[in-house]
Order: sequence, then structure tokens, then C-alpha cells
Amino acid sequence: MQRQGIPEIETALSAPDFQDHMHDVFAELRERAPVYWSPSLNYWLVTRFDLVEEVLRNPDDYSSHGAEGAYIRRLPPEVIESLAVLPYHFGQPGLIHSDGAKHTALRRAVNPPFTPAALAPLAADIRREAAALLGPAEGTGAPFDVVSTLAEPLPVRVIAGLLGVPADALDRFPGWSVQLARFFTGPLPVPEIARDLDGALVEWRAFVGDLIDRRSAEPAGDFVSVVAAAVDTGRMGRQDGIAIVVHALQAGHETSTNLMATGIHLLLAHPEQLELARSSAQWLEYAIEEVLRFEAPALNGRRTATRALKLGGRPIEAGDTVVVNFAAAHRDPARYPDPGRFDITRRLTKADHMGFGRGPHFCLGASLARLEVAIALDEFLRRFPGAAPVSDTPRWKAPRDQRGLAELWVEPGGAMAGSSTLAAVAARDAAERSTDDC
Repeated sequence: MQRQGIPEIETALSAPDFQDHMHDVFAELRERAPVYWSPSLNYWLVTRFDLVEEVLRNPDDYSSHGAEGAYIRRLPPEVIESLAVLPYHFGQPGLIHSDGAKHTALRRAVNPPFTPAALAPLAADIRREAAALLGPAEGTGAPFDVVSTLAEPLPVRVIAGLLGVPADALDRFPGWSVQLARFFTGPLPVPEIARDLDGALVEWRAFVGDLIDRRSAEPAGDFVSVVAAAVDTGRMGRQDGIAIVVHALQAGHETSTNLMATGIHLLLAHPEQLELARSSAQWLEYAIEEVLRFEAPALNGRRTATRALKLGGRPIEAGDTVVVNFAAAHRDPARYPDPGRFDITRRLTKADHMGFGRGPHFCLGASLARLEVAIALDEFLRRFPGAAPVSDTPRWKAPRDQRGLAELWVEPGGAMAGSSTLAAVAARDAAERSTDDC
């Protein structure tokens, strides 16, 4: 079947400044072709909310397995043959790339450490880490970059602590994550970048495999110990365990980094919304959900059609890659009134958007991201009540599957405000619980 793209859309999708204009491009696609075949990207791009949701809720028709492999196979054969582990790593149907019974079993095995109740004891440590990172910037009064000061290091420290990664390895896996983002950015895979990622994955997987073996011999009560126990008891294979931890190391900090910096950027750019977010923990929660809608940190979800079918009236062939775009779905006027306005008074709940996905593959670390971002934003807003952005023009990162700021320079403004929103509300709630228990 011959498939035709739209020339001006193809030009826009491949433009170097795509990230600066992507919402305009997606708006045009939603209107003209909400299920669009891109010849340059070699996949279907889905931009309407109801159609994105249809794909995510139907893993029997749209599998999580195969899309990355299809992208890798666009490399020259001789390059693929030279790769040590890249095709294998993304060809295994582990937690991220499996559906049905296997996905359910793997998720059940590793879900307990990521429940809100299990994560709650981390709150105090997260706040101490955030305070330690922001303290030096608060003391100098000089402009500082929120991304490098807070949004990048804090999630790395948090996920490393939760997983059980040794402190001397903290500077290693952010670099591996960058290699991963670089590889999946372009319309075609680049051999040189593929080789770089392959080398990173060899190192990454060896590091994780050794860590799993050590936790198998000496459990430490961390996430890797949970994975090691599941491997030892046969609830998952060793390769499944390695893939799960590798993904957790990458996704466990990248999403939170982007959400944290974007949240601060959007609140500083909307003073009335900022004051609401400062006023209570409930408004701060609404603010985070609106950030997840307005500028979701994960832009796309990749699926593979398991059979010939139709989506939005367009014929999809078995084996086609179908990419759902959360950024476009979240600006769909059929779902959200005036969707291009950042407005925390929408009072969105966790169920009102797809910032962490939808359906069986809803993000495992969503509760962790919400917890650490809420604490980080609260600490920042409390310590820098007069903060203002140095520039009104955001500089977005290049990777097309992510939405995050490359930097966010702010003027710190006045001195520290009063007690934190979250701490005050926690004290109130504790008092109410004490009264209820009497």
C-alpha cells in the first residue's frame, strides 16, 4: 500500500527547531490527519486524545513489543552485526516490552516498592537532599541554573537510593541515559550513535548484573534486592531482572528531572498560578497534574500493530509502528477547554491526563515522581519566594521522545519564606488524625 505524507508536515517534523514549534505542528496534525503516516519517521503518529487512549488500552491490538526493534533494524546490516547487545536488549519482551500474562507477572513482582505507602518514608530524605542542593544557591544570591542545581542531581540520588545503587556509581548512569535518548531521537538511527549506545549498554548491563548477583547473596532491602529475590525464586528470568533495573535507572530520574524543571519554569511564568501553588499542598498537587498535561515529560509511546486494523479510519497493517503522542493529546480541544492555557484551576486529578501513560503500562514510578517533584517544588518555592527567570524563552532539549529543559536560569530574589506548604499541611493532617484516634 502506498502511503503519502504531507510535505509541510514532514519538513516541520525534521526541523532543527522542532521542539520550539511542536505544539503548532501537532495542532495541525490533529486537525488534518490525527492518524498520520510519516514516511520520514516510518511510523503512524497519533495525535487525538480518544485515539491515543484507544491504542494504550488495547495491548492485544497494539503491542509494546517490537517498535524499538523495528527502529534498530533500519541500521545497515553490517552495523547491526557489529553490535554486541543493542538488538538483544530491545528485542527481549521484559516488563516494558511485554503484554498480557508475562507483563502482569513481572509488574506484580516489582510493584510493592513503588506504592505510595512504601514510598512515604522517603519524603524526609528527599526533602533533606533538596535542601542540601538548594542551600548553596540560596546563600550566594547569584543567578543559578535550576536544572543542574536541583532537577538533575535530586532524582538521580533518589532513584539510586531506592534501587540500592552504590554512591560511587551515581555519576555513571546519567551518562548512559543520555546515550539512550540520543539514539532514539532521529528519524533514522545513526550508526555512530548506535555503537556508542551499544557500548554504554554493555557497561550498564554488566553493572546491573553484578549488582543483582550481590543482592542475591546479601539482600539489602532495596529494589534490586526485590528483583534478585524474584530471579532466585523463578518469578522472572535473570535477563528480565537486568532489563527492569536498567530501565528503572534510566526512566527513574529522566522523567522526574524534566517534570521538576518544567514545573518551576511554568509556575514562574504564571505568577497568579504560582501564588495558588504556594498556598496549599492541594493546589501544588493540582499544579503538578497540570504540568503533566501541559508539558508532559514523555512525549511518545511506541506500539506495534499485531494485526491489520483501522484506527481513526486509517488502515494499519500488521507490524506497523504506531506512536501515540501525549503532548498532542493533551492539547486536544475536544478533551480540554482552551488547552493551550496553563491553568492549575482545572483541578486535574491523576486520571484526567496521560502524563504517566494509560492502561497496563501505566508508569511504575509515577508515585515516586509525584512525591519527589512535589517536595522539590515546595522547597524551591519556599526558599526563593522572589525568584524570577533570567530569560522568558525556554531552551528545550533536543530528544524528540522527551520534553525537558536544557537549562533554567533564575534570579533567586528575596529571602526564605515561612514554613513549607507540605510541612504545614502534614502537621495539620497529623493533628487531625490524632484527634480522630482519640
